[in-house]
Amino acid sequence: MVGPVQKGEVVEHIENQYPAVSHARACQLVRHSRRKKYHKSKMKEKDECISAAIKEAIGKRHYGRKKVIVKVLKSHPELSAFRIRRVYVKEGFSLPGKPSKRIRSVAANPISIPTEKNQSWHIDFMSDVLVSSRKIRSFNAIDAFNRECIGIEIDHSLPSVHITRILDQWIEKHGKPASIRSDNGPEFISKHFKKWLSTNEIKWEQIRPGNPQEN
Repeated sequence: MVGPVQKGEVVEHIENQYPAVSHARACQLVRHSRRKKYHKSKMKEKDECISAAIKEAIGKRHYGRKKVIVKVLKSHPELSAFRIRRVYVKEGFSLPGKPSKRIRSVAANPISIPTEKNQSWHIDFMSDVLVSSRKIRSFNAIDAFNRECIGIEIDHSLPSVHITRILDQWIEKHGKPASIRSDNGPEFISKHFKKWLSTNEIKWEQIRPGNPQEN
């Protein structure tokens, strides 16, 4: 089937190749409306006056859509906000879009094979839902040397202050690890947790964002 744009091209081709064929007959052959030849869109003329009003209102500066509409309506109250908004977007008066925030890339930190106990602890969270629909979280830690479970702490909320308190208890029982490996959760990137690591002289091995398989 011939598309709307192609029909107009076919009509012109028929008129050029066969001058004896009228425009009405050519349109009839391809089932094309004759109005498109005689109709002249007035939208451009209407948009020109609105575009000029926007340029007059903002000058060389750029403003947001709402502010531009208010400025234009002050000097041209006969215009509608809808028409101003349409031309504002169509003619490219819009403010440049904000660049998306990219997650800071972290270098790959391959897992080293520990040769003794307490050389590296791996910590992470798990979550579940009770029958009462209330969520619970579990904070888990294992020793990477022998995969021994250091401990599991379960609560409804586990902020960084709670995490460091539990880690202090586990350190008293099992000894202090040389390093701790975790993801980039809010509990682990908080100032409190980083200060705790520095105070205890424990190295933090950070995995890359979006790569849970590294932990």
